[in-house]
Amino acid sequence: MFTLDTRDIERMARKVGDAEKQMPFLCSFALNNAMKDVRDAEYAQMKASFDRPTPYSLNSLRIEPSTKSKLKAQLHFKEFGGTPAYKYLGPETEGGKRRHTGFERALQRAGILRGDEYVVPSRRLNLNGYGNMPGGLATKILSALGAATDPMQNRAKVQRRKTKKPRAEYVVFRNRGKAPDGIYQQKARWAVPVFLFVGAPKYRARYPYYDAAKRVFPASFKKHFHAGFERFVAKALK
Repeated sequence: MFTLDTRDIERMARKVGDAEKQMPFLCSFALNNAMKDVRDAEYAQMKASFDRPTPYSLNSLRIEPSTKSKLKAQLHFKEFGGTPAYKYLGPETEGGKRRHTGFERALQRAGILRGDEYVVPSRRLNLNGYGNMPGGLATKILSALGAATDPMQNRAKVQRRKTKKPRAEYVVFRNRGKAPDGIYQQKARWAVPVFLFVGAPKYRARYPYYDAAKRVFPASFKKHFHAGFERFVAKALK
């Protein structure tokens, strides 16, 4: 004979009810851990898409976690601690024109660079290990050209007050025959191009930011949801 105690039914009902109350926490747990996997996938994609991405770019993503009361997790580019990465990664993600850099805007304010122009490094410029201009070079050039935001940094203006013919280390060439327009570094007997002035560069989309997230998130969420269920809910039902 089989008998069923109603007290067992009541205990099971309470356990199921308690398990249901855990669902918001369980979903939040799965969302946040899945978003960490998406972030890791984005880091891997950056390394595959770009040549020697900087540590700043690789650490530019932050997670806005979900909570039990707000089941929404988001992955953002950090907007503090320097130039937001989305400003220079955006064209790499969607293609098109890039925004002017702070260096370019300073040159524009000084009347050196036109509004429709950009600067690109010359082949003669020794770039750093990440393919970018060496640290401090932009400030040094702006100072030499009298284009720095801080007047005390404008070495060219200070020199003009001390001597009639100051020798600036960096000069601007415009319409100099075969020499392309740009910023040059003066040597003993010649000048070497450092940055060239060009029209708006067009970027092709080469960083599939959204594809990486779509590829990773669904399976990752299921994995963490099931793991969380076994860890936080299944034990309560036993």
